[in-house]
Amino acid sequence: MLGQQRIRIVLLRIFIPINNGKFEYSLTVPYTEAYFLFFQDELEMGSFNPICFFAENDTIVFRLHFKGEDKQDEISGGELTSAYYNYLKFSQELLRPQGNAISDSIAELKKKDAYYSAEFKLQQEKQRIANEKSNAENSTENDFEISIAQTKVLQGMINRGEYVSPKGKTLNDKMDSILVLKNQHKLNYIKNNLSLVSYYFLFRVTEYLNDYKGIAITDIKPIALEFAEKYPGHPYTQLMAVMVDGLLQTKVGGRYYDFSANDLNGENHTLSEIIDGKYAVIDLWATWCGPCIMGSKNLLPIYEEFKDKGFTICGVAREYKNTDDLICRIEKEKFPWINLVELDDKNQIWLHYGVQGGGRKFLVDSTGVILAIEPDAEEIRKILNEKLK
Repeated sequence: MLGQQRIRIVLLRIFIPINNGKFEYSLTVPYTEAYFLFFQDELEMGSFNPICFFAENDTIVFRLHFKGEDKQDEISGGELTSAYYNYLKFSQELLRPQGNAISDSIAELKKKDAYYSAEFKLQQEKQRIANEKSNAENSTENDFEISIAQTKVLQGMINRGEYVSPKGKTLNDKMDSILVLKNQHKLNYIKNNLSLVSYYFLFRVTEYLNDYKGIAITDIKPIALEFAEKYPGHPYTQLMAVMVDGLLQTKVGGRYYDFSANDLNGENHTLSEIIDGKYAVIDLWATWCGPCIMGSKNLLPIYEEFKDKGFTICGVAREYKNTDDLICRIEKEKFPWINLVELDDKNQIWLHYGVQGGGRKFLVDSTGVILAIEPDAEEIRKILNEKLK
């Protein structure tokens, strides 16, 4: 291993010095599970390239390289760690010829400037201009907001599949069919190999379920129950139970998950007491999530329009270590609704709602049924006009 000065294990935040290109560490943990190594200086430069291994009763040897050369990394030793990398290698080769052929066709279409739709290219140019203004020395808060709003426009087009031309869509559909086959193979592998490696794979699939085409939470639940029976006391079992229940419950037509959290004065509140009998937006956000903040600001006129007609908003901010940034942000934006804080994921609220990253918004009716997930302001206004005449 060359160059980097320090390496650390993420979950335990253990810093391991590198001397003359080598490091050695004895890890003692209560459970056998997946851990990660990453170079601290790469992280400080905004790069995150974790190296997975399993804490097991064995010696694991790492031969690691700079980012960009990390395909040459070699990890050996440990039955579980070896099984993990063997499956990764196999899955990378699975359906590779078909995937490469489609990738080549997409690349050719991009060369001809025929892959993206005309509207998407127009919005990309608007994004470029907005970013330049936002990054300029004399930029204003309004420039930043326009840039964030334009990002959301592009993301919306991507989510709706409007970013590609008809020819691009045909190729994307073919690639999706290959991904579905690969994902189904991975699920079958997990189902037929009830090991801790497979349990970790199942955990990651569940955590990022929206990225796994062709797999539904109803496919995962029976497999999760088998793992729970085999590993009843393992940390993955508790986390999986929370995620599976959350994903099954927090869907359109399901009911919101009730929880308690503190406000900035330290007073505890229960969500159901705040929104009981009202149409409401449960706004899961964070001060470090720009699109979340913009989405919350877009709710201000809706709140003023409907707050006396049976509608409310409950904001819950996902913060870490302290609430300093939250206090400043609420003072700046002047969000008038009640604002709670989820500090250091203490209540596992995001896990219960099946949300990764910054946040998500849920519109519920007066009985607690979820009407929409991540609706924009106009969608909320339309629903409220229909329901709260």
